Amino acid sequence: MSLTTAQRNSLIGIAWMIGWATCINGAMICAKHLTPQISSAMLIFMRSLFGFLVITPLILAQGKTVWKTQQLARQLLSCFIAVVTMGCTYYAYRNLPLSFATTIGFTSPLMTTLFAILFLKEKVGLVHWLLIALGYSGVVVIFHPSDVTLNLAMGLLVLANVMASLLIINRKIILRTDSPMTNLAYSTAGSLIISGIVSLFFWQNLGAQDVMILVGVGFFGVSSHYCYLHALEIGDPSYVSPFEYSRLLIAAPIGILLFGETLSWSSLMGAALIVISGLLLMRFQMKKGAA
Repeated sequence: MSLTTAQRNSLIGIAWMIGWATCINGAMICAKHLTPQISSAMLIFMRSLFGFLVITPLILAQGKTVWKTQQLARQLLSCFIAVVTMGCTYYAYRNLPLSFATTIGFTSPLMTTLFAILFLKEKVGLVHWLLIALGYSGVVVIFHPSDVTLNLAMGLLVLANVMASLLIINRKIILRTDSPMTNLAYSTAGSLIISGIVSLFFWQNLGAQDVMILVGVGFFGVSSHYCYLHALEIGDPSYVSPFEYSRLLIAAPIGILLFGETLSWSSLMGAALIVISGLLLMRFQMKKGAA
């Protein structure tokens, strides 16, 4: 049976999304293998450096116009939030089980929805609120006191999700007046400058292995961004976006095989509630947008 163009594009988009999930996990695996004494500031700097090198040709092609913005303060705020988000994320993943950190990471869309209601004045109905509550009930199950001991890494992981959601909201406001390329240019260049300054205070001499690992983090980080953009560009978002959850399906066996991690029943149940909530919320939003 031959596929239509739309079906073929959806399959290609799904492949790109799975590629995104693979690259994200690749970046976190590299981060977990980094020598513990190497600061997250240096890790963020390498990630930002790779990102800046990739978009430099695009910035040069557009010339000075790419830096024209009507919201400089918000652009700078985005840079700061992005660096804090990356710092918290990498610290958390370096110090928590891969599958556990990945699962908690899926709460970010729920937080984004809450912030959209608060800051963008988006109106939602009862079903929307129930789905959000379902997702956060999964978080409560995962953080069951008998299975989990709260620590700094968990707190920073939650903070990373909060900051990531605030970053999305801030960028949505910026995109009302500034182009996506201007947004990307400021974000990448600003993150590089901020992380570069911070890393000076934590700079350490690197061995050959750590250099290779940092290069791996930068490569996988940029590649994940590339895959994600292609997934949304080629495939229908309503079909492609749910495959973001393939990230957990990849992270779980990697965590077990490479890091000797175990999955508790509370983690599995909580992950299921978060994923179900996210999928239903996504589907609800797609239907609402099509109406």
